[in-house]
Amino acid sequence: MITNSNLASVKEARFNDSFLFFGSTGLIGSMALENLLNVDLYLYNTQDLQRRVDGSAQNTRNFNFDKIVYCMNRRFNTTETPHKNEHIANNSRIQKKQITLGKETYFLRNSTSSSPPQSQSTNISLTNDALQENGVITVSSNIHTYGTSFIYRLSKRKHQLEFHSGGGKIVSIVFQFYHVEIVHPESSEWGDLMPLIFNGNHKLTPDNAKKSFFQGPLPSLEQISTMVCTLGSNANRARKSELSRSYVDYHLTFQLVKNFAVSNGKRLVIVTSFNNSVIRHIFPYFKTKSKLESDLQEKIVPELAHLTIVRPGPLIGTHPKPKTNEKTLVLRKSSYFPMQLLLCKKFCWDYKKSLLADINRIGLKTKASELIARAMYRKPGSWLLGYCIPASKTALVVSMRAIEPVTDHLAKSCEIITSEQLDYIV
Repeated sequence: MITNSNLASVKEARFNDSFLFFGSTGLIGSMALENLLNVDLYLYNTQDLQRRVDGSAQNTRNFNFDKIVYCMNRRFNTTETPHKNEHIANNSRIQKKQITLGKETYFLRNSTSSSPPQSQSTNISLTNDALQENGVITVSSNIHTYGTSFIYRLSKRKHQLEFHSGGGKIVSIVFQFYHVEIVHPESSEWGDLMPLIFNGNHKLTPDNAKKSFFQGPLPSLEQISTMVCTLGSNANRARKSELSRSYVDYHLTFQLVKNFAVSNGKRLVIVTSFNNSVIRHIFPYFKTKSKLESDLQEKIVPELAHLTIVRPGPLIGTHPKPKTNEKTLVLRKSSYFPMQLLLCKKFCWDYKKSLLADINRIGLKTKASELIARAMYRKPGSWLLGYCIPASKTALVVSMRAIEPVTDHLAKSCEIITSEQLDYIV
């Protein structure tokens, strides 16, 4: 166990990774965001973790990883937080994880959920501090059209891992997850705002006038190497918004990527849609998605170091719902037959109300797509619909690609992952 007396002789290494995320409130986006803020993702795919350990100085036993996700939204997200991804929760690959340090192998022994009491932690720097704050980012700019301040919400989690060797040595790895949600209601202005907010000079100012628990200024765009984009629109949203579907699906997305790619070494993970040469010539939606994919490969200067295009078919899953006190619909049981009839009638009525509320919120076509995709998953003829795929699998692949290091063999490359491939990657 690492004690106060020998902590001073143990070296410490710190790493900082920043992500820029657009579309974090949608079905895939909300799940992918939760994955990026979940320590299990980094244990599920330890390639980058081992690479950082290998590159550290000798006698380093404490490793600190700061994972910071910056999201831009039109309003604060008020939907329910997705459950942990079932494809990585309690996965045997996680329980048996190991790392190599020097000539010794260390096995995962303890995984302490975010913020244990100090008395229960072998790392005295880890204390109860799952925190959240709201505040303002003040921007100095001559462009007054956009205003000079933007509200934000910041949340922080901590998670400690302990790896033990056969000789009794301990390696402590602490993950600090920061989620910075920046709000600006006009999404058409996000592209122009990116270089103003992320120029390396602005700090977070909490509403309570205290010092933010987020240390240092916001990074510049040059310091953010990875962007995740799950933006997308549908007919229902287009009717409620002044922006057309093609604007969100192409123009807005392309502008965001163009302003993000201000230097070499950038990585983009983007979700588009299943596509082929037939439907893209028939339906404008698929033609727009195809044009976006082509232009991201050919018209972004400087070129992206690595581009991952994820093409899911109809998604299996439920779109995020606003946080309410409503209970999950469950058909209650009764041994008394007349009472069971009443319970069935009440359940059907509640289900009907819930279904109509979902249709009003996300649109009839989107809700029908959810139901059909769930019924057709891995069934004969599913390929006619574009191969139905669980949204949770799509989100996991998106987040896995976002944390993989951009190595030399990936340089100047583009990876396209189809819906069927998604189903078997995980």
